[in-house]
Amino acid sequence: MKWELLFAFVIGIGPFVLIVVKLVRNVLFARKMVKNGILTMGTIIEHIRTKSGPSTYHIIVRFLTTNGIEITGKPKNFINTDTNIFGKNSIGKQIGIRYDPENPENFIDDRVSEKYLFPLTAITVLSILIVVIAYCLI
Repeated sequence: MKWELLFAFVIGIGPFVLIVVKLVRNVLFARKMVKNGILTMGTIIEHIRTKSGPSTYHIIVRFLTTNGIEITGKPKNFINTDTNIFGKNSIGKQIGIRYDPENPENFIDDRVSEKYLFPLTAITVLSILIVVIAYCLI
């Protein structure tokens, strides 16, 4: 009986655990960028629609590192950029970027990191607690 409960737990909670792991990785990365990342300005050059919904887009940003290297790419943010929040006409807009000095292709949109870092940390901690409590109930 114990093995059947454990199997049901793993099958039922497995996807949730994967989501928690992704949240933890994203929060740790964002905290690292806020703490150690180099702040610079970047320009939004494009919006790419995501599969998440009709008004949800990734932004494509171009910026220069302190060494003068031009980087173009999608921020490694932990949420999608909703055009209802950041504006559909934001192409050409300057935004703050925090990038990893060792790997500048790893960067985040600084606006989102400031707004969502604490709530995502709280959600991650609560999610871990739920997994631990569910495991203890078996």
